[in-house]
Amino acid sequence: MEIKRYIQVILKKLWLIILVPVAAGAIAGYMNFYVLEPVYQAETTLLITGLTSSAQQDESALRLEDIAAGQVLIYEYSAIITSNRVTDAVLKKLDDPGLTHDALRNMMSIRAVNDTRIIAITVTHNDPVKAAQIADILAEEFSNVIVELYRIENVDIIDRAQVPITPVGPAKMRNTVLAAFAGGMFAVGLVILLDFLNTKIKTTEDVEHHLGLSVIGSIPVNVVDKERRK
Repeated sequence: MEIKRYIQVILKKLWLIILVPVAAGAIAGYMNFYVLEPVYQAETTLLITGLTSSAQQDESALRLEDIAAGQVLIYEYSAIITSNRVTDAVLKKLDDPGLTHDALRNMMSIRAVNDTRIIAITVTHNDPVKAAQIADILAEEFSNVIVELYRIENVDIIDRAQVPITPVGPAKMRNTVLAAFAGGMFAVGLVILLDFLNTKIKTTEDVEHHLGLSVIGSIPVNVVDKERRK
C-alpha cells in the first residue's frame, strides 16, 4: 500500500516533477553553452633514460638497470615537477603577474605512460596557445632542474606540446543531462518528503495507521454538504 500511495503522490505532483528537471536542465544548458569558457589541454612527453651517463652506456643497447631506475624515478620526478624550484623558473619565464604557484600546479598533471619510463605533462588552460606554451616551458625547466640536482642529463623531451584545437571541456550535453536528472531526483524526493511531513488525515488508511482504528464506512464530502444545506 505504501508504494501505491507514493505513486499516487507522485502522479498528483507530476507537474512539479516535470518542471524542476526541465528548469535545471535549461539553466545548466545555458551555463555550459553560453557562460562557461572552453577548456583546452596540451601535453608534452619526456623520457627518463636512467642514471647511467652516455659515456658509461653501451650505445647499442639500453641496460636493464637504466630501465628499472627510470621507472622508479618517475615518482620522484613527479614530485620535483610540482616543486617551487620548477614553478619559480616557469613563472619567471612566463612573466605573468596574475599567475601564482598554486594556479600553475592546478593547471598541470603528471602521469606515467603505460608503466613505461615516459612522463606525460598535461596543462589545462582556457587559452590553447597558453596551454602549449606552459607545457613546453615546464618540460624545459624541469629538465634543467634535474641536471642541477642529479648532475646528469637523464631526461629527454620526446614531443613538444601542440596547440590544441578542440576543447576538452566543459562536457556541455553531459552536464545538461546530469543536471536535469539530478533535478528530477530532487523533485521526486521533495514531493515524497512533503507528503511524509504532512500529518493531515487524508485517507482511510491514514486513520488505521495513525489512530489504530478500523474504518467501518466513509461518507463522501458532497453528501455531507447536501445534508448541511437542508
